[in-house]
Amino acid sequence: MQADFQQIASTGQSARGIFYLSRPGKLRVQYTEPEPAFLLANQNLLVYVDETLGQESYVPTGSTPVSFLLADTISLDGDVRIERVQSRDNVIRVGLVQRDDPDAGALTLVFSDLPLELRQWTVTDAQGVKTTIALNNTSYGRKLDPDLFEYQQKPVQGPRN
Repeated sequence: MQADFQQIASTGQSARGIFYLSRPGKLRVQYTEPEPAFLLANQNLLVYVDETLGQESYVPTGSTPVSFLLADTISLDGDVRIERVQSRDNVIRVGLVQRDDPDAGALTLVFSDLPLELRQWTVTDAQGVKTTIALNNTSYGRKLDPDLFEYQQKPVQGPRN
């Protein structure tokens, strides 16, 4: 899957870019505005790279909402619990929380009904900050370049003598 996206947070921050998903297990969020950055995730690790500052951050994928999208099989009866399902005006909304830690945050998936396609999602973190990602110009079934999902960690430099 490939799509353009717009990201808006309840704090007022916004960003744009391109979203790539190669299932199972690979995701890239390439930010183009306001600053170049990207997020790569596989089934084990999520890395965020700020290209302007040259900084990298690493988090286990399992501790993030993206683990749901990366699973071999998306299951709504394992690590997540369905909080609510709404269907109205050809739009389906599914609210999810982590079964073991429902206060850690929530994920709301929004699908168009005909055809059934993921259109947006909202992540609400433990502090209540909501970040919504809306997808546009979505294409499915294209072969994505495997290099999109590769990143070579920069070597850690020790102190100079």
